[in-house]
Amino acid sequence: MHTTPTHPHARPLWVLRWQDGEEWGHLSVVTTPGARPEFVEFVHRDPAFFANLAGSSRRDDPDGFREAWFTSSALVGA
Repeated sequence: MHTTPTHPHARPLWVLRWQDGEEWGHLSVVTTPGARPEFVEFVHRDPAFFANLAGSSRRDDPDGFREAWFTSSALVGA
């Protein structure tokens, strides 16, 4: 997982990670600029929502996880 850049007015960033074909994803939040994401909860994936993310999400981690970052937890139902 990656760290966020340091910025004095940064809002919390929500990170959603999942593997293709898995039923659950991991939701994390970064509350302090430059910090690593902290686990919040597992989220049951909505197939349509995850399908929309698949084209724009990265999958460069060796563990095969996709990752998407948001500025609002409402986008992932938290």
